[in-house]
Amino acid sequence: MSSSSHIRGCSRSSSSSEEDAPGDSDSDSHSFNSEGADATQQLPAPAEVTNPSLEWHAWCALIIDDGFLGGKELGLPTDIRSQLMVHRVLSRPAWLAFTIEFPHASGGEEEGFGTFYFRRCQKPMPSLSYRIDVKFPLGKLAHAVKPIEPALVRSLPEGGSKFSVLEIDVKDGPDPLVIGFGMPFDNPGHPSDGWINDSQPIAGNHTLRDALSQRTFRFVAKGSPFKAQWRFKDDNDHLAAMTQSQVQDFVWLHAAAAGIYKIKLRASFVSTSGSPSSYIDDFYVVVRLKEFPSRYDAALRCLLKSDTLCLHIHDPAVRAPVDRQRPAKWPARVVHDSTIINALVHQGIADENAVYNMSHEPHLILAVRRPKEIECRPNFNVKVVGNKGKRDYSVSLNFLADSKPCQRKVEAVLQFHPDANPTPQGQGGLQLFGARSIESPTSSDIRLKMKLHRDLLRGYGFFETLRENAEAQPPMQLAQGRSLPAVNLLPASQHIVDALMEDVLPRDRKRFCTYLSRVPLGFGLITGEPGFGKTTVLSVATLGMSIALGPIYACAATDVAADNFAEHLNQISEKFTSRLNEAKALGESPARRILIVRGYDIDDEVAAFHKLLENPRIGDKAAPPYTFALKPKWRLHLSLAFWLLVALRSPAVRPFHGDDPMGIHSLQSYLDDQPNLKRLRNVATGVIGYQEYKNGHTVDAERIRFIMLQKILRCTNILCTNISLSCQGPYDFWKSLAKGIAVDEANNVGRPDLYSVWGNTLLPCLLCGDDKQLEPLVVSFGQKDKKGHSVNRLEEDGKLSALLFFKGNRWPVFRLRTQLRMASGLFALCHEVVKGMPTKFLYGPDCDISLDRHACGRELEAFLQKRFPELAPPPDDMLTEAFINCTGSKFYFSRVTGSGWNPAQSRHALHFVRDLVTQTKIAPADVFIITPHKANVDFIEGERQKLEYSAISSMAPAATADDFQGRQGNIIILVTATTKTSKPGYVSDIHYLCVMLSRHISGLVIFSDHSLPKASDVCNMQNDEAEADKPPMKRMLSILMRKKRVATLPAPTLSNSITSNVS
Repeated sequence: MSSSSHIRGCSRSSSSSEEDAPGDSDSDSHSFNSEGADATQQLPAPAEVTNPSLEWHAWCALIIDDGFLGGKELGLPTDIRSQLMVHRVLSRPAWLAFTIEFPHASGGEEEGFGTFYFRRCQKPMPSLSYRIDVKFPLGKLAHAVKPIEPALVRSLPEGGSKFSVLEIDVKDGPDPLVIGFGMPFDNPGHPSDGWINDSQPIAGNHTLRDALSQRTFRFVAKGSPFKAQWRFKDDNDHLAAMTQSQVQDFVWLHAAAAGIYKIKLRASFVSTSGSPSSYIDDFYVVVRLKEFPSRYDAALRCLLKSDTLCLHIHDPAVRAPVDRQRPAKWPARVVHDSTIINALVHQGIADENAVYNMSHEPHLILAVRRPKEIECRPNFNVKVVGNKGKRDYSVSLNFLADSKPCQRKVEAVLQFHPDANPTPQGQGGLQLFGARSIESPTSSDIRLKMKLHRDLLRGYGFFETLRENAEAQPPMQLAQGRSLPAVNLLPASQHIVDALMEDVLPRDRKRFCTYLSRVPLGFGLITGEPGFGKTTVLSVATLGMSIALGPIYACAATDVAADNFAEHLNQISEKFTSRLNEAKALGESPARRILIVRGYDIDDEVAAFHKLLENPRIGDKAAPPYTFALKPKWRLHLSLAFWLLVALRSPAVRPFHGDDPMGIHSLQSYLDDQPNLKRLRNVATGVIGYQEYKNGHTVDAERIRFIMLQKILRCTNILCTNISLSCQGPYDFWKSLAKGIAVDEANNVGRPDLYSVWGNTLLPCLLCGDDKQLEPLVVSFGQKDKKGHSVNRLEEDGKLSALLFFKGNRWPVFRLRTQLRMASGLFALCHEVVKGMPTKFLYGPDCDISLDRHACGRELEAFLQKRFPELAPPPDDMLTEAFINCTGSKFYFSRVTGSGWNPAQSRHALHFVRDLVTQTKIAPADVFIITPHKANVDFIEGERQKLEYSAISSMAPAATADDFQGRQGNIIILVTATTKTSKPGYVSDIHYLCVMLSRHISGLVIFSDHSLPKASDVCNMQNDEAEADKPPMKRMLSILMRKKRVATLPAPTLSNSITSNVS
């Protein structure tokens, strides 16, 4: 990006500016031309207009010599305000202006000088300031953005790092129009009184008249990220914003990774087993960061969250043979201090003082494994702590920045260039104008779909395209007489539709059928709050699309969300098929389930299949061992390996069912008819053991791959993967045959990601999600360069999800309005804390707390009442959240990893869960712990290994909010880890808080540590605007205090001296 662009887009502001108060408008461009261009192409702005003519504004200060006039909003020591703005009024030339506002005397009216008014909305209003406007007619202006001069830096806040100079030259054009100069003004004692009334100099010998008579004006203004664009005036603007939002994100991280690798750091090796031997395979490595440059701190935190770290260990020998001059390259992953430091001491692996000394300076702890590849130098000899010859090593952190995701997204965006070819998805599908056809659309139809698709993504509407189309052919037979064609996403048979809709709430069925039967352009949006049944409704619609249209590609941003989506699809398919068969007459052909495949890397599928032949009981643990630093993502259920094992009648999976998809019936017949597959059938069913199978003829991996791809994938009705995998083989080919797209958790999906799975030919598509939950990831978000400028000027565009973009551009949305998951009363906290929730909602029939599904919630409430008598019981027929205030706890935060942990809160939560499952009928499988920080997850999992927590060993592992989005649990234990003295971090992010407060079904208990409001204040608490403006955590506390649902635990006595000294 050019440095000239950083002044663009000031933040939104409420202003008392007169006549032309700053407001927001739809910005039209990201380009920034230096001369003779429309100013709105140079200085675009945020959204929503408060003054229709105002298109852009930015607070500034006019530079006069080495001083400033104005700049109050920039933090300068003055009460004079000034700003730049661009106006466009219908039937008048556009103009650029700057304004200066001087304060009137506070007692001017009492002193007899009179009262001043300004005009707003054609009505005079009392004014507190004297305003001068300077207007520049657009056309021949030249402007440039330059770095701030050293002479000005000392006068600016924060050393001037966030400011730049905008220079405007009127060149040969007319003089600027000065408005308001010379009008009566009175403010005795204020410097401006002399400047305005007596022509006293402002700086040097320059008077106000001199300053306003210049031909070249120089302003200082603060740089900021560009505001997200909600509309793009042309394709070039759209492509520029979308590609740059991705490229700038990657370039910053890639450059930082390259810089970090060049830094040599000192490190010590520690044995994980306590062995002093140098020839063990696993080590902890303590990397000292005392001399690590602070400019890379933010990038290091981002890089440490990836799974791409390789530790390069440099040979200490001064004169080494050539083959020893290259470093050893060993795979590594981050290990948080929260578990490892305590583990080293408790297990006697390291001396307490040695570890204590390590923790006093900034450091990073890595788990490292000796590799097997000869080129990585597996025989490199290291000496560990405790070894008599122990020494420090010189190491480098090599983050293997992968450019493929960025490249994939950029290429996906470039599909929408006007000259781009249609993506393969466009070669089949629907005729937009007219009836459905199984024939390939004509090239003119494809071109029309591509143009409408580009219009949709730009957000400005379809006027030109529809006008051109109307002029080029006879009047269109448009569905329902609409300006856009509508697509029916439902099956033609009404009894099939009725059976599908059984999984939709009765009050929603009619309107949902109406919505799906005439979806404009075949593109629909489904939204709802947490627990409102979004994934269920999307699954119903996706199954309907697969029957009506053909193969459907279902996807989500993360593997967890994709797993959840596939599971919902399968469950609803089973129930739907059962309903169809129950309604059939005796002798009719039975309906078959829709074949849903959860796709993973094909090599992982083959490897996991062989592992399950060997040991059918291991389930998900059959996932292939990734590299040491990577976690396996493969899951058994609905995978290609799963369906192959079902067809082989293996005990590793559920039994074959008569309603199973036709493709699996055909696969079973094929496997049974192949003589050379007899031994495979026998080992799968247990007729022969795996070792016996291995000793004889086996089916090789290529044959297994062939069966999976040709016999299962080709018959798949709905393929579900993460978005990234949709662009990799073999799924990219399957995607080219898809007739529609369905995306769950679309609030977490950026537009370039959506484009990569959607293609550019307007394939029917449904997006579903909740824009109040997690947003798309932009790793560079909020990061600044050494001058204080945003490293990614398009970060806001990257954060704007596909769902929110179309929702904000007036596309019709099917909105869910009923809470279906949580017990009555349990959505109230999330509803009140998270802004933007609907004012009213209903609880569905499954929310009745007397139902068996909420028995554990009733047990939890009885347990809470017994343990904390101060908690008020919930209202009748309701359950309520509880807040356990762990006073005196400490939050330990690592500045290196950006993660933290709280031992006291975590132990209180574990004690609570242990007692809950041992003293009630609640099973460990019903309880889930979530916490914002990965370091706290590691601490909790480390504590659970202790004997005292054996009763909850079968409980699911603790998880972060990121890992738990899209999941749910009967009882959620939320450990915030934060305290009244720590920074709020994740709990101040409303998107994270929305996820954390909405994962439960029957109970939520929050462990935290915060200052509680005084009893006298609690009585006066009201759910008014003042309370709504509080930070989220304080708002939550106020609500729970008002309900008397807060209990307090005493301060703990921690004996672990190491934990309390970690930096």
